[in-house]
Amino acid sequence: MDWVQEAAMPFHFQLNAVHMLIRTHLGESDKDPSCLDRHRTRLQCYKVDKNKPEYNQACELIEHSLIACVRADLKSNHLVTKHCPLLPWNSGVAAGVLVGPN
Repeated sequence: MDWVQEAAMPFHFQLNAVHMLIRTHLGESDKDPSCLDRHRTRLQCYKVDKNKPEYNQACELIEHSLIACVRADLKSNHLVTKHCPLLPWNSGVAAGVLVGPN
């Protein structure tokens, strides 16, 4: 088996990207209103460990935070009109998908 070499697969790159995003942008909700921890608190998600975040929880937090920011930006820039309405979005909190211990 001396011909076998380790190779990082696309999932490993994605896993490292999620870890990097959490380490960089988690922040502290008391000091920074735009950090992921503030979004986590508002969405009532699981607490995310900054040093070793769980992949699925971190991905959900990043995805829902991005969607919320885009929706807020669309509304604040008046890009939503009666001719082009913004469809309702369910973050999953009401369905209990993201709700967990703090």
